[in-house]
Amino acid sequence: MMKYYGKEQNSPTKKAAIFDLDGTLLQTLPSLTEAVRRTLLHYGLPPFSEERVRSFIGKGGRVLVELMMEASGIDDPEIIDDVYIYYLQELDETCTYKVEPFPGIPEMLQSLHDAGISLAVLSNKGDRVVPHVISVALPDVPFAVTLGGRDNLPLKPDPTTALKILEKLGASPEHSFFVGDSSIDIRTGRFAGMQTIAVSWGYAHNSEIESENPDYIAHNAKDIADIILR
Repeated sequence: MMKYYGKEQNSPTKKAAIFDLDGTLLQTLPSLTEAVRRTLLHYGLPPFSEERVRSFIGKGGRVLVELMMEASGIDDPEIIDDVYIYYLQELDETCTYKVEPFPGIPEMLQSLHDAGISLAVLSNKGDRVVPHVISVALPDVPFAVTLGGRDNLPLKPDPTTALKILEKLGASPEHSFFVGDSSIDIRTGRFAGMQTIAVSWGYAHNSEIESENPDYIAHNAKDIADIILR
């Protein structure tokens, strides 16, 4: 059984920060839009704009494909299964296409690391591409853990994987932070007993973020460091 670090267990006070990836640390919308475009083209379907693809993001690749196909007027499960497999192949090819950190992100992460904060990434993006994307876009950041969606682990907002990461890092939820750009991220942090930081530059609309009542809202990368190191 997974150990939960809480006050009642005389837990360590080590701090950790777990970050979402897409829309939080990295601008990945062009890469996802390109994978969607190629997939739809393969099946003879018209493409979607970046803004429309943005509305599909956040719940993992399978849900993205389901929403994409629903918007294309297709709901046959067998067809969606085939499309999902093809989409993953295309994402392997496009996962670093025009991907770059948001302004100030590398410096913010380095400042946290220098201050002794353990850094991790937890994404609903498939684990088959997450490490590669990070190695290309944030090659110098010393993340202790990077995890994407895996078949044997529940996706966010289930807190199981976030708690496993904290256990690995020897950090307690109450002294740690979950940073993300969507309601799913804020719920993940809350369900795990962590402090939550919502970023205002991501793919979710600000009204969605505010409705989740995060503990903090960051309007730039420096805000994140200031909140965690306060």
